[in-house]
Amino acid sequence: MRPARVHAGAPLWLALAALLLVPGWGAAARAEEGEEAAAGDEDAADEEEALEEQDEEEEAGAPKDKSIYGPIQKRLYALDNELSLGFSYLPLDPYCKGYGAHLAYTIHFDDRWALELFRVGFAWNVETDLKNKVIDAMPQATPEEFPAVVFYENTNLMLKLFYGKQAALNASVLHWDLFIVAGAALVYRNPFNVDNLDTDNSRFDLGVNLGVGFRFWLSPDWSLRVDLRDTLMIFGVNNLDWPLDNSVEVALALSVNL
Repeated sequence: MRPARVHAGAPLWLALAALLLVPGWGAAARAEEGEEAAAGDEDAADEEEALEEQDEEEEAGAPKDKSIYGPIQKRLYALDNELSLGFSYLPLDPYCKGYGAHLAYTIHFDDRWALELFRVGFAWNVETDLKNKVIDAMPQATPEEFPAVVFYENTNLMLKLFYGKQAALNASVLHWDLFIVAGAALVYRNPFNVDNLDTDNSRFDLGVNLGVGFRFWLSPDWSLRVDLRDTLMIFGVNNLDWPLDNSVEVALALSVNL
């Protein structure tokens, strides 16, 4: 009886097939790994680009209505054409103190800039004891040595620096505004009040006006203003001199948005 023949060729063919297929599997695996690495590199590049754009935004400044600290709330109250009427106190003159009123009209261009087109006022001057003492001690003193502000006009550019709101006793919200002004001034000075002007000793002086103001909103259209102004009188128009005097005004006014 013949022994069973062992087919040694079958394992040989299987081995050759395995050798041919294994390199293909390796190449496909390497290609897949390469694609995954490339995708990872693209994601890293996109993330790095986004971080660079964010850094550029922070360096260049916050975009409109947003800062690096988060969104900035827009003003609830804003002005267009403002008309204000108020009381004035002129305390700087050592020889008389002025009490009066003023009227102003301001055009607001936006939430930052405005033009105080005119601000006119008058003062009723009350003599101090110092003036009487000087006159008693120096009989040769003349009225022209004591000119006081009687009328004035200012035209100023306004820059609104701060706007905010505060809670009052957790019952209501107060909106406020802080601003500065700078511009030109025309001042009429006289030793006497408006009811007894001395035209021989009148002065018309040109100067500059600087000031700071604080506003409280009472409603969307009405507000209360407190102003501190300093007017430096530089040139005397009718006397052609350089007085270099200044006048300080403290004012309280009620404003309405037209």
